Amino acid sequence: MNKFSFLIRSACVVAAVFIFSGCASTKISNEWKAPEIADAPFQKVMVMAITKQDGTRRLSEDAFVTELGSQGVGSYPYLETEGKKVPRKVVGEAVKEAGADAILTVSLVKTITKQNVVPDYSRASMYDGYYSSWYRVYDPMAVTAYEYDIVVLEVKLYDVKSESLVWSITTQNVDSGNMKTEIVPYAKTVVARLRKRGLI
Repeated sequence: MNKFSFLIRSACVVAAVFIFSGCASTKISNEWKAPEIADAPFQKVMVMAITKQDGTRRLSEDAFVTELGSQGVGSYPYLETEGKKVPRKVVGEAVKEAGADAILTVSLVKTITKQNVVPDYSRASMYDGYYSSWYRVYDPMAVTAYEYDIVVLEVKLYDVKSESLVWSITTQNVDSGNMKTEIVPYAKTVVARLRKRGLI
């Protein structure tokens, strides 16, 4: 492979990684809403990020509260979890103290590692492309590829009065490795969906 072809190929790899890892779009894979919700729209939503990392919890809850405005409140000022689940009674007391009529939980379902193959644009000639394709058939390791993670999150909304689930959504996002830049647009997407459904 000549120097020019190598540069083209390298540029394609860098561009592909940038596009996938920098993408902040949220893909909604599943959504459900209860047929009848007597108390909607809710007036005060307590956001609960379910995670062992306290910093991640605060960052996530703050992002959602910012989007919810006066309708939102984080759980961490009222509920100390220390990265562990707490008794039902303690949760109930925190919700009551905050004056929330709904609870919004955000939790990680799983992380999926995927692989993306970068097309070989260096083979401009028809015959070169034909023979290089056969080369990859004999030697799969010759294919240029990279791995990236898909983060699957689940968000649930509960009615405090009836203690029942009224809405849930499962989403997929490409993990760029920088939660601070990812959580804000994610919260915007989820809260916009809540408003569209007439829940807040």
